[in-house]
Parts: sequence; C-alpha cells; structure tokens
Amino acid sequence: GLVDPPNKVLPWKPEEDKKRRDFLMKTNPAASLRFVEYDARCALPGLFLNAGPFEFIQPEKEVVMASEYNHFTRTIHLDGRPHLNSDIRLFMGDSIGHWEGNTLIVDTTNFNEFTAFTREIPYLSDALHTIERYTIADQNNIDYEVTVDDPKLFTKPWKTAGLFRRTKKGYEIMEYACAEGSLTLENIFGKPPSQ
Repeated sequence: GLVDPPNKVLPWKPEEDKKRRDFLMKTNPAASLRFVEYDARCALPGLFLNAGPFEFIQPEKEVVMASEYNHFTRTIHLDGRPHLNSDIRLFMGDSIGHWEGNTLIVDTTNFNEFTAFTREIPYLSDALHTIERYTIADQNNIDYEVTVDDPKLFTKPWKTAGLFRRTKKGYEIMEYACAEGSLTLENIFGKPPSQ
C-alpha cells in the first residue's frame, strides 16, 4: 500500500487530478476504446496491477521476472549499462539494477504511453521514473518498495510497498490466454460492423 506521503493521499497536481477524474467518468460505460482499461484489451499490465504469480530467474548479469498473466517478462539488466536513449519507450520501461547486500535496487525510465499505473490511474507520463527495492527478507519473502517520481503528474515523489511471497513447492506458471473467446470489447461496444 501507499506508505509515503503519511496521509495516504497521492500528491496530484490539481490540473492532473482533474484530468484523471474526467477520464474516469468516461470509463463506465466506455466512451471509446481509449477508455477501456488495458487489462480488458489483453495489453500488458500497469505498474501496480496484480499480474502474478511471478517467477524470478537470475541468469548472469540480469534478473528476469516472468509473469503468468499474459506471459509477459521484465528484464532487469545488472551489467552496468546506461539507460536507453530517451526516444526508445517500452511497456515495462528500461530497468537497470544493482545489488546492495541482499537488496536489488532497480532504476526504471523510458516507459511508453501504452501502460498505466493502475485501473484508477489509467495512464502515466513520459517523465515517469521509478526506484524499486527488492529486499530478500528470508527464504520465503521479498519485501518490495517503489518510489514513484512523475513530475508531470505529481507535485513530489511518492512511495508504495508490499511483498512477494514464495508459493508452495512445485507450483508452475500456467498457460494464460487472454484473448481467446473474450467478448469484453463486443460486450462494451456491440458487434463490429460487417464488411
């Protein structure tokens, strides 16, 4: 959950909070495809959508997070490379990490406009920058904390925290098919016109 600011209220710029509220008023019913949450369109999840379970894999010089949801993977580079050119934008951003003891520190920039913070914050800006801390607490738990800095939307950075917990031994990431047989868009907008 939200841990900073202490009052648990996101530090929105007033004009951006108004834009967000206006946007949300067009989501139910959806005024157009732009107002249908990414999740319902089988797009990659936003930063804080529940997209697990995850598998953490650590080949040499990177950490890869594989998710059961939509089979997306996120690669965190540990080889000391700089961030990509700012013209290159990615769904999950460009993640560069390093270890400090038992904590993986991940610096991420270069998010594209086709993802979101959450269902309630259905977009982000090109200025988004996150710093994540994955701390191995014990053999079954990883404490998670992320500082979100998006100066186009917020007056100051804010922080949220949670944890990753090991599943029962033997669990495997399962097949996931979002689009097969999905009637989400048809249910919202009706049958598409025939040719």
